Amino acid sequence: MTRVLFAIALLSYFVHDARAGGNESLEKFGQQMSYFYLNPTKQDYDQLQSGADRFAATMANLRNKSDVSAAVFLARISQKYNWDITGKSNIANMARQIKSQHGELAKYVENDQLVDPAKLDIWWSSFFATGEAKYLSKILRYAEPLQKRGSLTNELVVAYAAAWSFKSNCGQHKAVAAFAKRSLDTNAFPSKKEFLKESIAAPKHAGHYR
Repeated sequence: MTRVLFAIALLSYFVHDARAGGNESLEKFGQQMSYFYLNPTKQDYDQLQSGADRFAATMANLRNKSDVSAAVFLARISQKYNWDITGKSNIANMARQIKSQHGELAKYVENDQLVDPAKLDIWWSSFFATGEAKYLSKILRYAEPLQKRGSLTNELVVAYAAAWSFKSNCGQHKAVAAFAKRSLDTNAFPSKKEFLKESIAAPKHAGHYR
């Protein structure tokens, strides 16, 4: 359960497991993905496609659905910029399926009514690919600090994971922190005021806050 709770954000999936396995290249790959939206180029996209092919088997073996998140990432970029998905791995195949909007995986990715911890990661992956704030809104809607006691239901896990990942990424991404401040200033999420204040005040990660 701890692994689920503390590895929801796409970057966290990659960085945690890369460090645990001593794979600095996989960690770098995850970091490149998480900041792609800041300066999207076809060259970087093609490099990330090559990286996805190279790390596809490793991510599949992690069994944390990071390969699905990578597939969503590639699909969203292809959809937004009309760049071809050229990879040969299973990640590329999943990305093509998601882009086509056909098949069970594509239906799951697009179904906002079916929300589990993996769906949060899909929304983060979509944001990292496009920089579109609508994905941050989806995550924030579910964010609730863990205060209840008792069994951890799916709803409670999703709420805590959404809160943890949102606050964490406020400390790593200026765009996420700016979205939080904008949401607070406009009262877009009235029930989230205190959480937004905490997120905005979250410590900024030196070397990663951009």
